[in-house]
Amino acid sequence: MKFLSRILSAILVIIATLLVIAVFLPSKQTLVASIEINASSDKVFDQVNTLKNWSNWSPFQENDSSMTVSFEGNESGVGAIQKWSSPRGDKGIMEILISEKNNSIVNKIAFEGAGQATGEWIFNLNVDKTNVKWSLTLEDLSYPVGRFMGLFAEAMMQPVLMKGLKNLQSVCEKNSDDNKFGIIEVNVPTSMALVVTDSCYWDQIAPKMAEMFGMVYQTANQISAVPIGYPYAEYLVWDESKQFTVFKVGLPINEIPDFLSDNVMHSTTPGGRAIKGVHHGAYDKTYDLYIAMDKYISDHHLSQNGGPWENYVTNPVEEPDTSKWITEIFFPIK
Repeated sequence: MKFLSRILSAILVIIATLLVIAVFLPSKQTLVASIEINASSDKVFDQVNTLKNWSNWSPFQENDSSMTVSFEGNESGVGAIQKWSSPRGDKGIMEILISEKNNSIVNKIAFEGAGQATGEWIFNLNVDKTNVKWSLTLEDLSYPVGRFMGLFAEAMMQPVLMKGLKNLQSVCEKNSDDNKFGIIEVNVPTSMALVVTDSCYWDQIAPKMAEMFGMVYQTANQISAVPIGYPYAEYLVWDESKQFTVFKVGLPINEIPDFLSDNVMHSTTPGGRAIKGVHHGAYDKTYDLYIAMDKYISDHHLSQNGGPWENYVTNPVEEPDTSKWITEIFFPIK
C-alpha cells in the first residue's frame, strides 16, 4: 500500500506542477511563413481575397477531400465568409475583416469547439515579384491542455502554412500572361484633346485612321497646339456580326483652341481606372494582348467600363521597323 500511495502522490505532484506551469504558458501562439512569388501582387492578392479561390491552393482543403465548403456574404474582400464541415467532425467559419487591395488581408477563423484564430496576410511587390507573409495567431488557448498544445503548434502547423504558400506560388506562376504583357491596373489622368470621330468596316480601319489623324494633325498645326501626350484611338462600338466599328482618334494638347475645323472637335482624353498592357510590334499583331487582357479581367473579377483605347507610343514615320513599335492598350474598368 505504501508503494501505491507513493506512486499516487508522485502523480499528483506531477499534475499539480503541470497545472502551475500551464498558468504561465501563453494563451496564444503566432505562426509565420513567407515566400516570394514570381507574379504581380494583384494576382496573388486575388487568390487570397476571393475565398472561392482558396480551393486552388489551401492546404486544409487539400488534406481533407471530404470537406464540404459553402460561402456567404460578399464574394471577396470585407464581409466574405467561408464555412466548412467534414465527416471527421471538423467545422468552422472564416470571415475577412480587413482587405487593403494588394497590401494586406486579415481574417477571423472560428473552429467549432476548438477555439479561434486570426490570419494575417502581407503582400509586398518587389519589381515583378511579390513577397507574401502569412501569419496565423491561435487565440484563447484553453487551460491547461490548449496551452500545452500551443507549445507544439509551430512544429505541427509551420509545414502546413508553408505547403499552402508553395501551392499559392504554383497557382500564381502557372499562367503568367499578365507578366508577359506587363498588364497592370492604373488610374489614367485626362487632358484636353483634338478628336475626330468616324466609322468604317474592319478592313478599312487602317486607311480611315490615317485620314482621321491627318485631319487632327492639320488642325493642330493651324492653331499652333502643342501635343502633350501620345496620339490615341478609342473604340466606341465594335460590332462582331457586321465587322463594323465606330471610333475616335485624338491628340492630347496643352490648351483649349479658339477655333476648330468642321470635322475636328475639342474633347478630353479617355482616362480613369483601367488595366494597361504593352504591345511590341506591328499594329495588326495585338490580338494576343487583347485576349490576355480579357482573361485578366475575368481572372481578377473585374468589370469593363466602356471600349478600349490604344496609345501609339512610337511614331511609325520616324521608326520604320515595325518590331520596334510600342502600343499601350487600355481597358477601362469599374
